[in-house]
Amino acid sequence: MPAMVEARVAEVASRPGDDVEAGAVLLRLDAPGLREELAEKRFAVARLRVELALVDAVAIRELTQLEADLLEQVEARGRAEAELDRIRALFRAGAVSQAQLAEQEARVAELLRRQVRLEEELAAARHEAVLRKRLIETQLEAALDEVARLEARAGLLEVRAPFSGRILQGDWTVGALVAEGAELFRVADLSSQVARLEIPARQVNQVKPGQAATLYVEGTAWPGKVRSVAPLARQTDHGTTVEVLVELADPDVPARLRPFAPVTAEIEVGRLEGQPYLPRGPFYTSGEGSFVYKVTDDGRAVRTDVSYGLVDGTALQILAGLKPGDRIIYSSYVGFRDRREIRLAPEGMRQVEL
Repeated sequence: MPAMVEARVAEVASRPGDDVEAGAVLLRLDAPGLREELAEKRFAVARLRVELALVDAVAIRELTQLEADLLEQVEARGRAEAELDRIRALFRAGAVSQAQLAEQEARVAELLRRQVRLEEELAAARHEAVLRKRLIETQLEAALDEVARLEARAGLLEVRAPFSGRILQGDWTVGALVAEGAELFRVADLSSQVARLEIPARQVNQVKPGQAATLYVEGTAWPGKVRSVAPLARQTDHGTTVEVLVELADPDVPARLRPFAPVTAEIEVGRLEGQPYLPRGPFYTSGEGSFVYKVTDDGRAVRTDVSYGLVDGTALQILAGLKPGDRIIYSSYVGFRDRREIRLAPEGMRQVEL
């Protein structure tokens, strides 16, 4: 569980060894800079909301006035056009002069120009009001997104257990500085523990999911079964191996086991009767798993190529190179493994036969 923000430890609720439920608070952090930034952004959101309300109020007032002015202008133009119609009738009857008719026509034209100008001002005011409102709405949306981002980061200051389990690592003290990305806790899901085994690649084809197995954990044997066999082999200190996962048969057992405890396992893939074998010893690794020094009757030991099969506990199955009754040097070959043949001194020698 990495820290998502740089902060200081404010409260420690759980420590290594504690069993916790999913969602339980493990640690509370404090980041003053984040708190201050969040307060500033929240204030900015409040200010923009006020500005948005003021823009609406001002726009309503300005548009209402322009609409009233335009209505008044339309009514004045209507009255002037009605008067123009009356003067035209009088002009045709010879009751008014050409100058009076021209004066009224000019008045109507001026009122029309004023109406057009007011209509343009009203349209421009409406467009400007929309733009002002859209600008503030855009700023408000960006401010809200920033507040949401900061609140999400602030929420990470309260560290909770992602699932029920046992805390393995994470012993913090109040006031300690936590760097962003630092591991806060390691929590193990005890309900789903498995044993991770490394099986020699030459033997793994005999291991299948579902096979019965016995796990030996801290001196106690527990029944289990093979959960999975890795599709790829890999190079390890023990040669080419394949990872095999073994799960415990009793679902209540994992909670009683110590995570990462050393474990050995037996997986019975079949039975071979009457097979030659050697007890595993220092000769196996120092002989690189490919040769032994076979003891002859005349006190010599000759390097002999050997092929191993299954490994059953401490027993190494012999496929080729040795036969029952042969004797080998059981100790390490480090001091003489480059020799084809050596002579033996009888003092302190212990014979091991197939």
